[in-house]
Amino acid sequence: MEWAKHGIRVNSISPGFVKTAMTYFVDQAPDWDLKVQYYGGMPRLADPKELGGAYVYLLSDGASYTTGIDIPVAGIVGAW
Repeated sequence: MEWAKHGIRVNSISPGFVKTAMTYFVDQAPDWDLKVQYYGGMPRLADPKELGGAYVYLLSDGASYTTGIDIPVAGIVGAW
């Protein structure tokens, strides 16, 4: 909040599991189905393109009054 008076907005985006070169093996693990049952949410990793909407919003004029928030793009994982 101390930055708002200077016109600086501070926000974050918290992605869940995203399919990248670093995570290619996650959904291929033998216990993947068990983990999905435990953690809940969508039974797949996100495509990196699915994160774009959150970034576009925060960069748009529509978010000019948005500060101090986190946007989870996590397919419901961690929502509870």
